[in-house]
Amino acid sequence: MYGALNGASDGISITIRGRQSHGAYPDLGVDAIAIAGQVITALQNVVSRNVSPLDSAVLTLGTIKGGVKGNVIADEVKITGTLRTINPNTRRNVKERIKAIVTNIAESFGGEGKVEFEEGYAALINSSEVVEEIISTVKENFGEEALVIKEMPSLGVEDFSYFIDAAKGAFYHLGCGNVEKNITAPLHNECFDIDEDCLPLGVLTHTLIALRLLEKK
Repeated sequence: MYGALNGASDGISITIRGRQSHGAYPDLGVDAIAIAGQVITALQNVVSRNVSPLDSAVLTLGTIKGGVKGNVIADEVKITGTLRTINPNTRRNVKERIKAIVTNIAESFGGEGKVEFEEGYAALINSSEVVEEIISTVKENFGEEALVIKEMPSLGVEDFSYFIDAAKGAFYHLGCGNVEKNITAPLHNECFDIDEDCLPLGVLTHTLIALRLLEKK
């Protein structure tokens, strides 16, 4: 695939702090759970209202923990999630929006909000020049029917992005499923398997691409 093939990913840790009080006297406390609810609702608008519909981003909030007892106003809530983006500018802008929303909503309810990001993989951006060589190699040696060009990038992440940041390159996929052998399970599935007959073909393809690129130097 030309250009972006995989997205960038960042971990998100949100802490909402309020003030604990007895459930019978909510006016004496600051309800961190109520604040967290408002924050979560507001964050759902970031992608739909702050990211171009022609761009891609996914904001997932996967865990929420807070409170100590059913009749006690919670003084702290922790939320964790992930942010996935393609465009570096979108990655930066969405982080800024998340911080602003968490901080300002918590403050407006008398609490405190803090966001920490754990920077993950960068987006994987293929070099068009290298992609052209991969396409030509596959067509010339295995026929056009052996080639499938992806139309859209994935927001899954790939650590090969670090190599492409350091040197021009491209990432491609080797088909390893086989319907006739009932090898069809996707990644991260307990039934995942590969048809090992694809391995010699993969080695040959990779070698031919490498030789072709070396000839270009």
